[in-house]
Parts: sequence; C-alpha cells; structure tokens
Amino acid sequence: SEEYQMLSGEVSRVVNALCFDPEKKMYKDGSETKTYSMHTSIFAILAGIADAARTDALVDLLDAEDVTKCTFVMNHYLLRALEKCGRYDRAARVFLGWRPMVENGCTTWCETPVNSRSECHGFSAAPLCDFSRNILGVRIGYENEIFIKPSILQI
Repeated sequence: SEEYQMLSGEVSRVVNALCFDPEKKMYKDGSETKTYSMHTSIFAILAGIADAARTDALVDLLDAEDVTKCTFVMNHYLLRALEKCGRYDRAARVFLGWRPMVENGCTTWCETPVNSRSECHGFSAAPLCDFSRNILGVRIGYENEIFIKPSILQI
C-alpha cells in the first residue's frame, strides 16, 4: 500500500503542477489546453487530487459559462463529487436536467437531454440511486443496519 500511496501522491503532484490553472482556479482538460470541463473538476474531487480549498472553489465554478457541462452519464459522478465534498445542496440544479423527461411523458430514462435516440438508458438513472440514498437518506451499514436520515434538499 505504501507504493500505491506514493504513486498516488506523485500523480496528484503532477496533475496539480501541469493541469491546475491558478488564475481560473480550475483544472484544465489537459496540460497544453485552456479548455475546462465539469469532468476534470469532478475527477479531481473524486480522486482526491484537489485539496479542500480547491474543491470548494471548483464546485462554485462548475456553472461557469466557459465550462463544458456534463450529460446524464457524468451527472452520476457529479452527484458523487458533490456528496463527497459536502456540497450536495447543489444537487437540486443537477436534477432539473431530468425534469423535461417527466414533462414529455417518458417512462424510462433518455440517453441524452436533446435529440435522444433511446429512452432506456441505465446510465441516465442517477436520480433513482440518489433519491433513495441522499434525498430519502436510506443507507445500509456494514452490519446490515439501516440508517434513515432524510435530506432537506428542495427539488
């Protein structure tokens, strides 16, 4: 485990040195580009590459106009990142993306928000997991205990 911890630290150091833009306060999509996406910020949070101060700033900048947005498949990871860094209050905005499906009478989840070719995609089903886990607050402990701690998130 020491070897992997060392490698993880080295990867974090290199990513922070080459991809973090201190002026923008975000991670670039690559070391040689000036483009930004929610994806790189999400993975920096989930991988623990961004420290607490950077994480908070990243979450605040996710809605910036010049940041490429996630589609349904990545929204699952976005919700995990918000949960990990204690900013799940921002999840209400994420769930708004699914509202048109309900308004259009869909009975399963669309592939993409616009011009969807299919209405049966598991990767678009993040609300199902999140409603039970984070909105209703139902979790199972290590010894099969059931914990219920509802969220006050307004959707």
